[in-house]
Amino acid sequence: MHGSDNFDTLVGAGIAIYFISQFIVHAGMNIGLLPITGTTLPLMSYGGSHLVTEYISLGLLMGLRRHGRPRVAVRDATETVSVIGDY
Repeated sequence: MHGSDNFDTLVGAGIAIYFISQFIVHAGMNIGLLPITGTTLPLMSYGGSHLVTEYISLGLLMGLRRHGRPRVAVRDATETVSVIGDY
């Protein structure tokens, strides 16, 4: 939501989908809804290259957050200041 352009927003959404899908697959295997395939749980299991990929994607998200849209102050009709994009 705070990306500086559509590319930043789509990269952030893609990384979020990556983490959520890994969690859903792992939870489905533990519940018994999905077959056991040996995938790792995000940020919990030791997966070697998988863990490195997760750390790189989190670093990318942090970089996108640092260079995202600045906070903008908006005045409404009653002259109070509200901040859009509050972190």
